[in-house]
Amino acid sequence: MDQQNKNLSVIKDKDVSEQEAVREYVDAIENNIEYYKEWAAIYQTQRDIARSKVSQLEMKVLQLQHIIIQNERMQ
Repeated sequence: MDQQNKNLSVIKDKDVSEQEAVREYVDAIENNIEYYKEWAAIYQTQRDIARSKVSQLEMKVLQLQHIIIQNERMQ
């Protein structure tokens, strides 16, 4: 009977330890999800900034092209 109790105890300990390992794994995955969400937000912000700068540069190009055309007409 003692051996059976020991065996049951080992099985229970193993189950608890497996559950703890699974919980730790789930926690690690959740941390990874949060990490990538943060990077996605940073990436989106950087992308938006880059798009804004591109738009500003495109406007500058159009302005300069307009000036060039005006200067050519005046000559």
